[in-house]
Amino acid sequence: METLKIIMYVARQLVIPFLLAAFFIAAGYVKLDGDPGMVANFERWGYPAWSMYLVGLIEILGAALLVFARARFYGALVIVVTMTGALLTHWQAGEMETASPAMILWGLAAIELWRNQKKRLKR
Repeated sequence: METLKIIMYVARQLVIPFLLAAFFIAAGYVKLDGDPGMVANFERWGYPAWSMYLVGLIEILGAALLVFARARFYGALVIVVTMTGALLTHWQAGEMETASPAMILWGLAAIELWRNQKKRLKR
């Protein structure tokens, strides 16, 4: 039973934030690299070309903050705000059927935000 508690602790403290960080580093890189699919998406949604690069930088910043325990609250906050924008974009464009990944990532980041907000209040 003690082993299960240790595994769950490690999953909560490291695996979820690091998986989120890895995903957002990759997602940010795709945008900063100027992936043609991303360019087409941002054009279709009516956003200026520079906004794709800004979103990529913000995603990488949020990912970097998620890696450090003391900054995890702020990283999760950046990711929640970014994913809220992504969900609103999908909704406005009538593309909610493709918004599942953004919903899942928003949920995981919101859990991290809530967990780390509690720690932040204890300081």
